[in-house]
Amino acid sequence: MTKEDHRSLRVDLGGNLSTGSPAGDHALFFARTWAERLADELPAAISASTALIKDDRAFERMEDWSPSEDDVARSFRRMWAANASVVWTGYQAQRWLRRLARELDEEPPDEVPSLKSLRDALEHLDSALFDDTGTAVTDPVDRRQTGLKKIGGLRVESWDPGGPLFALVDVAALRRLSQGITDRLHSLLNEVAEDYAVQAEIDRLRGK
Repeated sequence: MTKEDHRSLRVDLGGNLSTGSPAGDHALFFARTWAERLADELPAAISASTALIKDDRAFERMEDWSPSEDDVARSFRRMWAANASVVWTGYQAQRWLRRLARELDEEPPDEVPSLKSLRDALEHLDSALFDDTGTAVTDPVDRRQTGLKKIGGLRVESWDPGGPLFALVDVAALRRLSQGITDRLHSLLNEVAEDYAVQAEIDRLRGK
């Protein structure tokens, strides 16, 4: 007995999810894996950004308890790395969710604006050039830096941690990306659980 969701995403009474094909099942696995990982990383990245803001403000007070310049720099690095990780994870989630949609013959989710370009820019940031303002710019002889070219350079030191990731990617859009598949699967599993409970009660009343 299965409970179908749209065309072919289904779950049996044992809670086993399937799309009906090996390719679809692998797409579901990876889409779910990266969406769940994204949901875990987003709060950590926001926490790192909040910590940086707190440390920066405390540093400006120049009190005995204020963090040192090195402490603030370390906080910035933690924030930067945490959010760079979110970009990479979000990009993986986006790719696999779109692949899953193709396997299910469904409309793919909208791409998060600038996510792919930012991910590409970060992937090849080690081969970028850096100007006097600390902005990463493309090296004319490096053809891999199409992402960096599309976003018009990346200002490493001037990024506002309270806004979009690297001033480009909307955090809310990433959150919706991670919640879409998880909410759908939770709903599907809950429906099956309800069916199981109803059937169990019917069997009890019938003396089975």
